Amino acid sequence: MMPPANDPAPRPKESKMLESFRNASQSWFIKILFGFLIVSFGVWGVGDVIRQRVASTPAISVGDQTFSGEEVAERFRRDVDRMSAMFGSKLTLEQARQFGLLQRTVQQMVDAALLDQAAERLQLGVDEQTLRRTIAEIPAFQSQLKLFDKTTYRRVLASMNLNEKQFIHLESGDLARAQLVRMITDGVVAPADLTAALYRYHGEKRVAEYVVFAADQMPAPPPPDDATLQKFYDDHKPQFQQPELRAATILAVHGADLAATLQPSQADIDQAYQARLGEFQTPEKRTIEQCLFADQSKAQSFLDSVKAGTDFAAAARQAGTAVSDLGTLAKNEMPISELADAAFALPAPGLAGPVQSPLGWHALRIDKIVPGTTRALAEVKDGIVAALVKDETTNRLYSLSTKLEDSIGGGTSIADTAQAMGLKAVTLAAIDDHGRDADGKPISGAAVTPAILATLFQTVQGGTSDVIATMTAITCCMSTR
Repeated sequence: MMPPANDPAPRPKESKMLESFRNASQSWFIKILFGFLIVSFGVWGVGDVIRQRVASTPAISVGDQTFSGEEVAERFRRDVDRMSAMFGSKLTLEQARQFGLLQRTVQQMVDAALLDQAAERLQLGVDEQTLRRTIAEIPAFQSQLKLFDKTTYRRVLASMNLNEKQFIHLESGDLARAQLVRMITDGVVAPADLTAALYRYHGEKRVAEYVVFAADQMPAPPPPDDATLQKFYDDHKPQFQQPELRAATILAVHGADLAATLQPSQADIDQAYQARLGEFQTPEKRTIEQCLFADQSKAQSFLDSVKAGTDFAAAARQAGTAVSDLGTLAKNEMPISELADAAFALPAPGLAGPVQSPLGWHALRIDKIVPGTTRALAEVKDGIVAALVKDETTNRLYSLSTKLEDSIGGGTSIADTAQAMGLKAVTLAAIDDHGRDADGKPISGAAVTPAILATLFQTVQGGTSDVIATMTAITCCMSTR
C-alpha cells in the first residue's frame, strides 16, 4: 500500500540501522568495546585476515584443478633458475617478469593441466617400469659410461630445486601427456574415400570432339520485331543516353612539370650529404665474449690469468663460470651502456674490464673488429638529388597555391591568372565526367585526371572551384556551361 499523502515517507531500513548504531555508540559500554577492538587490531593487525583470504583464493583455475599462489611462485622460481643457468647470469625475479617469464610459466601450467585432465578422462597413464626406464635414459642422469648414476641423479635434482617425489610426479605427467599427443598425431591417415576423390580430380583426363562453324557461314537471324527492340532498348538504356557535357577552363600545375626544371647546386648536394651522413654509414661492429662474476676481485683474477697466457675458455672453467658469446654487435646494439663503452674503447682486439652492471662484474674479450664504412657521395648522389628536387617542388607548389588563391579569390579569371603567372590554362569545349569529348573520344592531357573531372562536375555552372593543392599538383577549374 502507498502511504497516506499527509504522512511522512517511511525511512529506508539502512537509515534506521545507522540511527540505531549512532544511538548505541553513545553508551559507555559500546565505547569500551570499540576500544578493545581497536587495540586488538593494533596488536595482531589486519594483515593475517587479508593473507588468509589471498591464500584461500586459487591463483589459477583450470577445470576442476586449481593452483595456489605458492605453487605458481615455486614453479616460477624454478623456471628463473633454469633461465639463469642458460644465460650464465643470475636473473632477479623482477627481471624475469620483465622478460615475460612469469606469463610463460602460467601458460605452461595451464596447458599441462588441460592435457592432464584430458589424459585422466581417457585413463591414460604410465606404469612404474616404463617410468624407471625413461628416467634412466635421460642423459643428464648418466655417468661417463652412459649408465644411470644415482648420485648424479640426486645432484641434478638438487640443482633444479626438486626432490625425487616431485620429479617423478612431473615426469609421469609428461609421459601421460605425451601419450595423449601421440594419440592425436601418430598414425593420422586420410580416409580412402577422400584420397580416391582427390586422385580422380587431379588425374582426370577427358577426350572431346568439337566442330567449328565460321560466322560468315551461319544463316542471318530474322529481323527483330518492335517488342524485341523495345526490350533491348530498356535493358541497355544507358548505352543510348547522351552523357552530361561541360565546357571548362582548367588550370593544372603538376609537381612533375616543376621538377623537370629544377637542378640542385653542388653546394646544396654537399650540404645535404653532410646532414644525412648518418644514413650512409655502417657502424663499426665487434665480436664480443664475456664471463660474469659476482664480485670484482674474481673478475680481476680471471683477467689476470688470461693476460698471463691462460686460454679464455680454460680460465673460465677454472673460475667456475661459463663463457657467453654476445655475438657481433654495433655499440648501439649492446643493451648495457657500461659494457658498450668498455668494449668499444679498445683500439684493437683484446680484454676489457672488469665492468660492473646490474647483473654483476663482466670480463670481456673482443675477438674481432669489423670496421665501419661510409658510402661515398658519388654512390648516393642520385638519391640526394631526387630528395632535394622533391622538397623544392613541394615548397614551390605551396607558394604557387597561395598566389593562385589570392588572385582567383580577388576575382581574377583563371585564364588571366595563368597568363600573369606564366602558367598555361586549358580550355575545353565539351567534356563528360569520363574525360571524353562530344563524339565520345577520350581527351588526353595533364589537365584531364579523375580528380580534376570530379572537381569540375561538382562545380556549379558558371562557377569557379577552389584551388586544390596536394603534395604533387595544384588544380583549379571553371565550369562555363
